[in-house]
Order: sequence, then structure tokens, then C-alpha cells
Amino acid sequence: MPIRSLSGPFAIWRKLRNRTVGDLMMVSVLGGLRDTGILDRFPGIAAYVARGEAPPAHRKAMADHLAVFEQTAPA
Repeated sequence: MPIRSLSGPFAIWRKLRNRTVGDLMMVSVLGGLRDTGILDRFPGIAAYVARGEAPPAHRKAMADHLAVFEQTAPA
């Protein structure tokens, strides 16, 4: 399915030009290492994660994703 035909929650991918689903998945996983110091030893990977997290569309998608967990977290 062409990205230009995606709608609904998948429409966000249209705004992430030159990114693949693989990039989104890798940045999502590697971003979890952000505050551990591990990425400090790999500046190329740290830069890749920073580039992947920089677009506003990515930040919005992650905020929407995390909001689901915040809404269902026990009080």
C-alpha cells in the first residue's frame, strides 16, 4: 500500500519523509537507551536516534502513544 494512501493513525507516516518503518522501529527501541549512557559510546547511533526523534510528527506520534499508557496507569 503506498504511503500516500494511508489515513487515520497511519497518516503520520506520510509526514516522516525519507524514513522507513524500520527506522521508526529502531529509533523507538534505541530511544529507550537515551538516559543510560550507552549511546554516549556510539556517537553515530546517538545521532541517528536524534535525527529520528527530531521531526514534529515523530514527537506527536510518541506523545499520543505514551498518552495511552498514562490514561490506563493505576493511580
